[in-house]
Amino acid sequence: MNEPPLEFDGPAIPLRWLNAAAVACGLGSITLQMLWARELALLVGATTYAFSATITVFILGLGLGSLWFRVRFADRARLDHVVSLAALLVVAPALVGLALEGQFAIWIGHLRQARSSGTFNAALCVTTAAALQFVPAIGMGLIFPALVQLSRSSAARAGHAIARVYGWNTIGSIAGASLAGLWLVPTVGSFWSFRLALALFAIVPFLLFRRASIPVGASIVAFALVFSSWRKPDPLATNLGAFLYGPHVKTETERSMRPAFFREGASCNVLVLESLPDPAQPSLKDVINLRVIARFITISVVLPMVACSPDDRPTVVVEGGACGDNYWPALDNYVASMDDDGDGVINSDEFNTAFQEAEDNDDGRLDITEMQNAVCSP
Repeated sequence: MNEPPLEFDGPAIPLRWLNAAAVACGLGSITLQMLWARELALLVGATTYAFSATITVFILGLGLGSLWFRVRFADRARLDHVVSLAALLVVAPALVGLALEGQFAIWIGHLRQARSSGTFNAALCVTTAAALQFVPAIGMGLIFPALVQLSRSSAARAGHAIARVYGWNTIGSIAGASLAGLWLVPTVGSFWSFRLALALFAIVPFLLFRRASIPVGASIVAFALVFSSWRKPDPLATNLGAFLYGPHVKTETERSMRPAFFREGASCNVLVLESLPDPAQPSLKDVINLRVIARFITISVVLPMVACSPDDRPTVVVEGGACGDNYWPALDNYVASMDDDGDGVINSDEFNTAFQEAEDNDDGRLDITEMQNAVCSP
């Protein structure tokens, strides 16, 4: 077997940039794998089929990418072209897969009855996972052997080069596994988490070949693709369980409801829907405002009245409100006035009566301004 070239056709690359590239690839690859697993769970359900499909497709893509490098590119000295190609293979198909997730959810919804077959269900999960990550995984598989090839100076040093690249890549992978689910997604959401992970691959050609035009151009194109869209996708497209309720669940939901709250957490997503505005009913936002007001009254008025002496009560100031520095005594008096029977307890009837009195524009809703007016009225 012929020994592949030991150096690429270009200047030597500082070891620190090779190590940085290995860390970036490890961090980006594991982060993307975890994000793909989350997205696949939304599309096909959080089952062992989904998790197994994610791992299978990811490892298969890495292996085929490394094999492709050995068969097609190992005898070429221009490794800068290989790394540039690999970065674009990771970024562009990954973004296409993300853009098509809503359509994937609809297609999978149409096939929900056929998923009673375990074989069909497994094939569907693998196919969906492949649509999201197979080509990007091949790109990742291309980069790793290229980094090894760039770091070795002789055949005798091949083992040392592989160990060094593998070690730094593992450090990045550990960081990705630790931060992606626990911190990154809850902090910035999956939309920006995907883009930050893809940006790590976009910067690799520039890190390694900053003086070569093709790698620099590839990094610029990759960054332009990553940040070409700033609009987050509609959470209804993938978070309504079309795989369980059918392909039309999004359309049917949009007829009467809309998202009131959406948050992605470390282990699950939280989607709260509210009915579309009905003049005869208070909106969810107003109900939430009312509950916030009630909680504020309880924490700021009732509890201090029990726990503190009048001289120790905190001063409550509402900026821009009509009460000014006198808001605390005004709120104190208002709460006391709600107790109609003087038993020291504000029951539901008394609270509802106060609600109706504070709601002064007859729209069936109580907003913050009306509550302030009720509290601050003489």
